[in-house]
Amino acid sequence: MRRVFAGSRAGCVAALASLALAAWPSLPAWAATPGKRIPAAEAGKYVGEEATVCGTVVGGVYADRSNGQPTFLDFDKAYPEELFRVIIWRADRAKFKEPPEQLFHDKHVCATGKIQLYHGKPEIVVRDPAQLILDQVRQSAAWWPAAGIALILLALVGAAVRLRHGFPLQRGRQLTRIDDSLVDPLTGARNRRFFDQVVPAECRRVLRHYRNLASGAQPPDRNHDLLFCVVDLDRFKTVNDLYGHRAGDEVLRVVAQRLGSALRDIDLLFRWGGDEFLVVFRDSERGQGDELANRLMEAVRSAPISLGARSAMKVTCSVGWAPYPWFSDAPAELSAEEVLDLADRGLYAAKAGGRDRAAGLLPTGNCTPETLQEIREGDRSGGEESSGWWRLLRYSPENPPNHPQRGSESEGPALGNA
Repeated sequence: MRRVFAGSRAGCVAALASLALAAWPSLPAWAATPGKRIPAAEAGKYVGEEATVCGTVVGGVYADRSNGQPTFLDFDKAYPEELFRVIIWRADRAKFKEPPEQLFHDKHVCATGKIQLYHGKPEIVVRDPAQLILDQVRQSAAWWPAAGIALILLALVGAAVRLRHGFPLQRGRQLTRIDDSLVDPLTGARNRRFFDQVVPAECRRVLRHYRNLASGAQPPDRNHDLLFCVVDLDRFKTVNDLYGHRAGDEVLRVVAQRLGSALRDIDLLFRWGGDEFLVVFRDSERGQGDELANRLMEAVRSAPISLGARSAMKVTCSVGWAPYPWFSDAPAELSAEEVLDLADRGLYAAKAGGRDRAAGLLPTGNCTPETLQEIREGDRSGGEESSGWWRLLRYSPENPPNHPQRGSESEGPALGNA
């Protein structure tokens, strides 16, 4: 019976849509998009042609640097693989009434112009705001009176279905289930399943960048490294022992919020397990790893966390970090999992150094077979690391970034407990 009714409901939808279109004799002038209208996923097939590319803007970056680096708007249907990109140069950015990365974020947008390759991806350079507009064909229902009436009727049909059959619309229920499966229910951070879906694609994007650099296909004008930061709360067991697990859960929720506040829109936060989080800084520079780790630690310790009407507790964390790719001269040699292992070694060093500290691992030279063997066969459980192939960058509140002692070579710390 439900299938029959669902079929009749689809028929009602089609009939109402037809009536709405018939009630409007012709599309408004602004609804006609110039050029060849194509989805963002197919933009690469039309390089060199004038076209209108439409898609949802899921990410925007504005690099305010003296070299004139532009604003990037990423059109994406399979996050984080940028299927198409709009570039707005600094001089043209001022022509927009609002920052374009804010104006168009999470909206369906059409960009008109000549499609060309940039950083190995199809893109359109927008020199005039008229080239970048909301997709009126998709969003025009909000403007057409006849379509507005049709939407009201559709809402009434949907309400009748729910009242009569007592179940939500299947599409909405399915989308909610998929989204919940990628989120940690306690903290709201993304989970390991989301990591498995997103980060491998991010690593492929970075490796494409390095291949393009090696072949001379693009100039080294934008950094595409990832920074993996493993964040572990200091002495978290004490919170559970003294205040109970509910208080521990509250600490985890607050810490996740504070870490999220220290990130850009393009960065990623994951609940990694227990009291451990993983932050992935996208489009970053490996030389800034200690400063980014410091930003995370400052966010966590920014204020005591309330554990009830009469108690509050200062919480700190330790951070271990490493860049991907680890070897700039051989970017594909170490996998993301191996770089995460190096970040874990940095975390052990930070814990052994007294907690509320950060430590990052960077290579001391180029990639060699001997170095790879030493990395992969090194002791991960304790004792001293082998020296000669890595440099430890340490940070602590008493030893801030750019301190003369920061970045000194080390033979490896004795690993301690969390």
